[in-house]
Amino acid sequence: MGQICRTVEQTVFNKVQRPVREWVRRRRQRCRNGRRWWQRLICWFVTILVQIVVFVLVTIPTVIFTTICTFITITIPSAVNGIVHSIKGWNIRRKNKFPYNKEGWKECFSDEFNSNTLDTTKWTHGFMYGRAAFEEFDKVKVNPPEILSEIYLEKNIEMTGSTLKLWSTNERTSHTINSLEAAYIADDNISAQELEGRVVTSEHTGAWISTHGNVSGCIPKKYGYFEIRAKNPNSWGFWTAFWLTGDTLQGTPHLPWPPEIDVFEFWTNELRSHRPGLHLHPRQKEIDNDKNSSNFAKKTTVGNNTGKNFNIYGCEWNEEEVNFYFNHVKVYSSKKGRKKIDPKEKIDELEFPMGLILDIRIDANWIHKATFPNCLEIDYVRVYERI
Repeated sequence: MGQICRTVEQTVFNKVQRPVREWVRRRRQRCRNGRRWWQRLICWFVTILVQIVVFVLVTIPTVIFTTICTFITITIPSAVNGIVHSIKGWNIRRKNKFPYNKEGWKECFSDEFNSNTLDTTKWTHGFMYGRAAFEEFDKVKVNPPEILSEIYLEKNIEMTGSTLKLWSTNERTSHTINSLEAAYIADDNISAQELEGRVVTSEHTGAWISTHGNVSGCIPKKYGYFEIRAKNPNSWGFWTAFWLTGDTLQGTPHLPWPPEIDVFEFWTNELRSHRPGLHLHPRQKEIDNDKNSSNFAKKTTVGNNTGKNFNIYGCEWNEEEVNFYFNHVKVYSSKKGRKKIDPKEKIDELEFPMGLILDIRIDANWIHKATFPNCLEIDYVRVYERI
């Protein structure tokens, strides 16, 4: 049908409009050569009249025909196709929407952040291992210590009465290593006594809170549905995340890392893309060696600017797989780490109860484009378990 439309339009142009245009062109040339003014006037009048007649009897009907033909052959099928895809997409969203609010699930942990102070029965400030104000431990083992990428400050945790804001700034900051940090960082090459009292500095600050070390509701948790509603910094240069990893409450001070489950992870130069996924490691390797970890994540493009809008990020972790959701629509699923699904897998199972972590850090690759201060804003965190 579309080919017929184009054929008719081309035929009318070649058989009528083009010859008329050529006749008008030649007639105007003769009009210019007329000896008397009234001859020229009549000549111009005739050419204009012919053009009007052709426009009314040929051009307008052709335009109307082409418009109707295009509407029938292109617009209507496109609209029908869009409706079909919308219905399919709606069915997919219905199929993939996580049913935590349906029968068989209950809320076992939540923080709505509706107070003016952080609930310290649920959250603790600082890097989850050693409660440190930093995580680049190797940089403080040399003397003098190297400048750190950032220092996590408790004052960067702001409770507004309705949301939690975790701030990042570009202020120069110093921190004195305390006894708890020193005890955790110490190894065979440097003692806690040598580390305690050292002063470390950074040009940037961040914020880090976790449930590690606390018992609240069902946290630490093995299996369940974990959800957050949050808004990112609307600027390049930041690294934000809501993630789960092993909790020291299980009796091992250096509990395995990896594994790690990233409910969301953003580098804010890509505010329309996030990377939900897993960090696992080969069973036969040293569990604390990050170089041996395996990253199973998917870069997921989302439909809005996550620096301007609040969005809901969720993760269902069960015995068979880990499913990731954006605004309650499944965007990624992984069976990695589920040894019972594939006995040949040479990576550790996700077999440890895990704690929750919220943090904002700088992205060193794009720090020159960052707007300071800036924050990760959280509306709520909720955890559900099967009944």
